[in-house]
Amino acid sequence: MLDEYKVFGEKFREQRKRLGLSQAELAEKVGLHEKQIYRLESGKNSPSFHTVLKIIHELDMDIRVLDINNLKNFNPIKDEILSILETSKDEDLILYRNVINAIQTSKRITTKQRQELLMSSKLNQKTLL
Repeated sequence: MLDEYKVFGEKFREQRKRLGLSQAELAEKVGLHEKQIYRLESGKNSPSFHTVLKIIHELDMDIRVLDINNLKNFNPIKDEILSILETSKDEDLILYRNVINAIQTSKRITTKQRQELLMSSKLNQKTLL
């Protein structure tokens, strides 16, 4: 899948340059950080489907730039979570990991358990920092 992201990124970069836009200008138009455009164009990020559509629209590209056969590989929820993780602080990542572990351990978690888990995570964050 990384190869497909790299191919999409190269197509986006070529069109962006053809239009005379900088990465910063494109980022502003689609509501992303310039660094995210760089990572997308270099194939290092897996953009959400929504982001891909916004970029295609801004760059006035044909939707067929997407290989429809590969659309099944897009997972917007996973991509959104990965995007959140990429921009999170270390202490937030610890909290997310603890919450995910708790959910995996017990599919049903009560509100009280959730609050206890959050409090425990916050205490653990302080000791790790």
